[in-house]
Amino acid sequence: MNPSKLSFGSACSSATCVAGRGSSPRHARTRTRSSRRRMLRYGIGLLACGVAVTPARAGDDFVRLTDVKVPMSDGVALAADVYLPAEEGRFPALLLRTPYDRRAKAWFGESMVKRGYAVVCQDVRGMGGSQGRFVPFIFERKDGLDTLNWVTGRPWCDGKIGLWGSSYLAYCALIVAPENHPNVRAIVNISGWGDTTEMTAPGGAMHLMVGLPWTLSAQIRGTGSFGDFDWDQVFRRTPVVEIPKSLGIDSAQWEGMVQLTGSDTLIQTANVSPGYGRIRTPIYHITGWYDFVARHTLDVYEGVAAAGQARQKLHVGPWRHDQQWRDSTTVGDEDFGPRSRAGLDYMINLSARWFDRYLMDRQNGVEREKPVKLFVMGDNAWRSFDRWPPREVTWQKWHFGSDGGANGAAGDGQMATQPPGGTDADTFVYDPNDPVPTTGGANFHFFLDNLGIKDQRDVERRSDVLVYTTPPLPKKLTIIGPLQAVVEASTEGRHTDFTAKLVEVRPDGYARIIEDGIKRGPDRAEPSGQMEPGRVYQFTIDMGATAITIAKGHRLRVEISSSNFPKYTRNPNTGERPEWATTFQKVKQTVHHSTEHPSYVLLPVVP
Repeated sequence: MNPSKLSFGSACSSATCVAGRGSSPRHARTRTRSSRRRMLRYGIGLLACGVAVTPARAGDDFVRLTDVKVPMSDGVALAADVYLPAEEGRFPALLLRTPYDRRAKAWFGESMVKRGYAVVCQDVRGMGGSQGRFVPFIFERKDGLDTLNWVTGRPWCDGKIGLWGSSYLAYCALIVAPENHPNVRAIVNISGWGDTTEMTAPGGAMHLMVGLPWTLSAQIRGTGSFGDFDWDQVFRRTPVVEIPKSLGIDSAQWEGMVQLTGSDTLIQTANVSPGYGRIRTPIYHITGWYDFVARHTLDVYEGVAAAGQARQKLHVGPWRHDQQWRDSTTVGDEDFGPRSRAGLDYMINLSARWFDRYLMDRQNGVEREKPVKLFVMGDNAWRSFDRWPPREVTWQKWHFGSDGGANGAAGDGQMATQPPGGTDADTFVYDPNDPVPTTGGANFHFFLDNLGIKDQRDVERRSDVLVYTTPPLPKKLTIIGPLQAVVEASTEGRHTDFTAKLVEVRPDGYARIIEDGIKRGPDRAEPSGQMEPGRVYQFTIDMGATAITIAKGHRLRVEISSSNFPKYTRNPNTGERPEWATTFQKVKQTVHHSTEHPSYVLLPVVP
């Protein structure tokens, strides 16, 4: 039959109701009558809002209300699509909020509505069909709470709400978690973060390879293409804060992002981390070892789990950002095999089990499983633990040493569990105009050719990279947990960075990146914000986390330098904030490894 259209006129916000398909013919007549009754009821209920309602056709099993305007407390209206089961009743609801066009998440709405959930997919403020101005992070707490109140008051909601999201969508879910909204019963956090300060500037250094492309891609959506840019040339433009302007693009959003990085406004408005201890909602955290957000997702899990207020679950594969939605098993140069394969159905099933348990009270056993499940690279197998970091971890210091010539892989740098001896320090020259190039690692997924496992041998030929290597391991070594380098160092500059990278060296010489990190300025800054040239400072470098087995006969290696570009902005060494700098100073750096000033990497080793 041809669907008839029932229109209810009004100058208020509007929506369109359409029906989805998927039921078997055996149930078509019952579902069609139910859908018609349901949509007629929606039409009457939304009479004052100008809703256009399309009744279901034979075989339809859900209803979709499109372009529903959700009012915020300040009068701004945000656009949403609402997916509802065809049968009448009240249902647990799932909410996702996105800056990437709610219509692109129709697959989630359709997948979950068929499992008995009402689903709301909403454009965040200033994006898609929503009113207002998009300012990353700042409005998500307030708008999220307003939307939760709106969902709670709908006649189709049974009072139980789950929050779901991946990446920025997951952040939108997490930012409201400390408020403990009475109707939120469960959250699925896929590569979301709680500390926006650390996510945008790990170790204090702006994550240029993420922030700039992400901001520009949002601004040129519909008018240009990411591939239109020569990114090697774009990243080198100075000052960083004016890069969009130099490309003829409105730079207000990027300038706002740069200004917010590390600011009190960002810390007070956009960070979840101060509220970890207040969260009482069960959260399922999912990420991948080569996801640029992984260390921040792990931080959320660890912070909330430590408070002990709510059940948490952690699931980490070997994936890059967003790879878990595909069935690919390759990350950079390495294929992790069929056990690492995820995909859309895999992720939907993980999410559904969590929501089924806490929103539908289905006794599916999810709470009886060990809370931490990790893919161990090298073994290419999954292991389960009762906490993160694993209780089985033994923390080992692997000390740096040399005879004063650790420059490059051909140098004399050594690494061992006991200080290797030799001279007290190594030196190199850091030139911001010739920075160490980013080569693989947990990088932004827009740059697939420079992401994941990559060979570091070209990097290790540089004289501005200090290389400390173990002898071949006498037995296999399994490392599971956070990675940290502690570097005692001095500089000729007024301010500087130090970087660290953990590497596995295979018998054929391939130098496989495991993880890396950066620290902008020393652990204890001078009151002036400047460094005293020649004075020894401690730099504690967070290198994220891993789960990997290093085979017998392979070697471990740590690279120390002062740049990783374009992953992070370059420190000009002058004391000027890097994002505003146009002048760079070449300086001599000294890394100490004496008894008085030891430098080492701290590794979490498990049996």
